[in-house]
Amino acid sequence: MPLFRVIALTLVASFTISAGVVVAQEVPDPVVEVPEPGTRWVCVYGWVQVGEKLVKAEQWPLALGSFIEAEAQLKQLKADAPGFEPEMVAYRLDWLAKEIGEMRGNLGGGDHDIMTKYLDFIESFEQGQSERFNNEFEKAYDTLTIAKVLLDEIIAERPAEFEVAMETQYDMLLDSLIWLDSQLNFKASFSRKPVVVDTTDWGTTKFVMQSDMPASEETVVISSRLFPLTQVDIAVAPFQSELSDNDLPPELEVEDETEPRPTFRMSSKQDLNGEGDSQ
Repeated sequence: MPLFRVIALTLVASFTISAGVVVAQEVPDPVVEVPEPGTRWVCVYGWVQVGEKLVKAEQWPLALGSFIEAEAQLKQLKADAPGFEPEMVAYRLDWLAKEIGEMRGNLGGGDHDIMTKYLDFIESFEQGQSERFNNEFEKAYDTLTIAKVLLDEIIAERPAEFEVAMETQYDMLLDSLIWLDSQLNFKASFSRKPVVVDTTDWGTTKFVMQSDMPASEETVVISSRLFPLTQVDIAVAPFQSELSDNDLPPELEVEDETEPRPTFRMSSKQDLNGEGDSQ
């Protein structure tokens, strides 16, 4: 085999192997962040408190669902972190098992279906909160929207009872949805242009039309909008009809209308004899 073919085949094989390595390195394994044991314990204790509140309200299916969720999370915490407060975890697990066993006997007709749907709500709510704190805002918003639908359906089963009992969970859910909506739509909110409202009256602009200009005829009518009357004209007007030309002082005597008046051009092309514009 010629030497150049050996070199070419070697280069092709090396390139293929290196490309395969590069492709394999471009897909890293997903990293799942597990909350600290202390954070998970607080979450467990939160559902225990919710269950105790619902027990006082005698909302058995909801209370049972809260205790079942707390027990499941506590068992997972014990498996993941066996060294975390073993005595306290064991005590709480025994207490939850006792409460769950006693509470099952309090369920009535239809309560099991409500409890199952409530557990679905808790799962969606917990998943949505986890996605929110992992900065997966779009996923969190969709998941919590599903949780809200489930909670609305649960409350619709017994509005008079469940609406008050689930008020705390409902408020927490709405707060999360409102916050996520503000994060997803902040660009649209901040891109709105500021509107300045100026109440200063700057007047109105009136364009002088051809009809407002003096006509090139013997009888000239001037619009009062273009040349408004002065205060003196308005004050003197009532007395003008009572005065005759003989009663006027010399400086206010009316000139003889028969005498020709001085003329002026309306434009550079106007004929002073009044026969129209010169060509």
